[in-house]
Amino acid sequence: MKKRILLAAIFSLVFLIASVNAVAATTITFTEVFSDSPQAAYSLTGAEWSTYGITTTNAYWYADFRDPFDYKGIANGDLQTGGQTGRVDFSTPTNAVTIDWLTILSQDIHVEAYDSSNNLLDSFTYAGTGTMSGTDTLTGTGISYILFYDQGGKVCISTLTFTPQTPIPEFSTIALPVASILGLMFFFNHRKRRKED
Repeated sequence: MKKRILLAAIFSLVFLIASVNAVAATTITFTEVFSDSPQAAYSLTGAEWSTYGITTTNAYWYADFRDPFDYKGIANGDLQTGGQTGRVDFSTPTNAVTIDWLTILSQDIHVEAYDSSNNLLDSFTYAGTGTMSGTDTLTGTGISYILFYDQGGKVCISTLTFTPQTPIPEFSTIALPVASILGLMFFFNHRKRRKED
């Protein structure tokens, strides 16, 4: 009986730890909402990808054959003026964001990651002219949002991959199952001793 309770306790703790750490990476290709052929563009409300864990500000959706990744993504600015600082907010902070990016007719591009207190955590910048593309990862504890902007063209985000931070369980979340298992062990051990007497 004691072995069964011990095995149940171990199984419960392993299950609890596994369920706390089971957070999968999210990849947004920006084809989840729109899927037009190349050379289309739409203004965004900001909430189009909220079910995937992000919202956008100062960004529009594009389909463009010059995008070497999948021809679709978001770009900074809006359809009328462009050139504004685009923003992507994460509903749950993350510690790393991998970005497939593209720039068209730009001199310098900047992509920056910030925490909820507006502290700069990481960034990358590319200088040049014409069309450039690449994949970069921004890291930092508790990235809440990224900004992307340029000088003279547009910055496009074709794919965004991130893993939401694993929430730290409250003490009561762990303490209650552990206390229950220990209580059962004590109860059955006490009952066994009474039978032996």
